[in-house]
Amino acid sequence: MSGILNGERVNFGEMLKDLVELDFDAIEAYKAAIDRLTNDDFKSQLTEFKKQHERHVVEINRILVTHGEETVKGPSGKQWVVKGEVLLGKALGNDKGILKAMAYVEEDTNKAYETINQYKLWDDAVEILQQGLKDEREHKRWLEMTHGDEQ
Repeated sequence: MSGILNGERVNFGEMLKDLVELDFDAIEAYKAAIDRLTNDDFKSQLTEFKKQHERHVVEINRILVTHGEETVKGPSGKQWVVKGEVLLGKALGNDKGILKAMAYVEEDTNKAYETINQYKLWDDAVEILQQGLKDEREHKRWLEMTHGDEQ
């Protein structure tokens, strides 16, 4: 996963696998956040974001199969770091801390989608990756706006 963030990867299939791992990591972070939030509106919004990450996993894995690549079955080791960020957010004592932690998680996904969208190597991936970037930007924007004015 770190490869896609710092440009180490040169194989597009491997970059996509890194991206799927990152989406799996985000899914795990969203599960942890949703379980700890008290505000039902926040829980509902984060559930929608989690579903979008789940969709990304399915769509990108489908592309990998089409190109003869192995699919990604689960999160990377970084999932423990992102879950820890959410737990630390809760330790701050409120939903605002959790949303702030999730905004940090979304910084990684935004960077990864921005990086991979610079490559147009597989035509069947372009639209899906552009939609993924749009989704990630929406997540980050909502999280940043909302953790600043918690209800």
